[in-house]
Amino acid sequence: MKANLPVTDNERVMRDGQTIVSKTDLKGIITFANQDFIDISGFTEAELIGKNHNIVRHPDVPSGAFGDLWQTLKAGRPWTGIVKNRCKNGDFYWVEANVAPIFEEGEIAGFLSVRNKPSREQISAAETVYKLAAEGKVSLREGSVIRSSWRDRLNLFRRFSILKKLMVVSAIPVIAVILFASVLILDRWQALQVVETEQLGTEHLSHLKQTLLHIADHRSRSTAFLAGDDGAGENLV
Repeated sequence: MKANLPVTDNERVMRDGQTIVSKTDLKGIITFANQDFIDISGFTEAELIGKNHNIVRHPDVPSGAFGDLWQTLKAGRPWTGIVKNRCKNGDFYWVEANVAPIFEEGEIAGFLSVRNKPSREQISAAETVYKLAAEGKVSLREGSVIRSSWRDRLNLFRRFSILKKLMVVSAIPVIAVILFASVLILDRWQALQVVETEQLGTEHLSHLKQTLLHIADHRSRSTAFLAGDDGAGENLV
C-alpha cells in the first residue's frame, strides 16, 4: 500500500455544512474534484485531476478498510465509513465518506464520493477501530466492524445489547435528530443541484442524490434499531 509521507499532528477540521465531492474512473483516477476538496486537501485542481484518489490516503488508515471499500464498490453497493485523510503538507482531516458506484447502461462506469463532517464521537470510535484492525482483532465488511473470533463477537453483542437498552430511553430525541439530519441531507442535495449542475452533469447528479438518500436510509435504520427493531440492525455495526 502506498505510504504518503511525511505526516503531522495538525488536524484540519471540516466546516459545518461543508461537502467534499469527487468522482473517479474504475481505477480510482480522479476525474472531478469540487472546491471544498481542493480547499481542505491543499492540492490544486491540476494536482488532483488525473491522479489516483490514494493521493490523500493517510498511513494511519488500515489497508483492510480500503480493501473492503473496493470490494463493496465493485459488487455494485455503496460504502460508508469514517476515514482519516492526509493533506498535501502532511496535516490530516477526518471525513464521513459515502462512496457509491456510478452506473451507465447497467455497468459500473466509475465512482462518486461525498464526504461530510463527522462528529467527534464518530472519530473517536474510528480511532479505536483502526487500532483494533492493526492488531488483527477486527475486520471490515461493507463498512461494518466484524470481530475476529466468535467469542469476541459474542462479547461485542452483549456489550451492545446493554448499550442498546440504555439508548432506548433517549430514542425519541434521537429520532428527532435523525429526521432533522435527513431533511438537511435533502436540502444539501438541492443546493448541490444548483451549484454543481454544470460541472457534474445531470446523470452524475442523479447518482449523487442516490448516495445522499442512502445516508439518510442508513441513519433511519440505525434509529429504528435503537428503538427496538432488531431487523433494522442488519449490516449495521
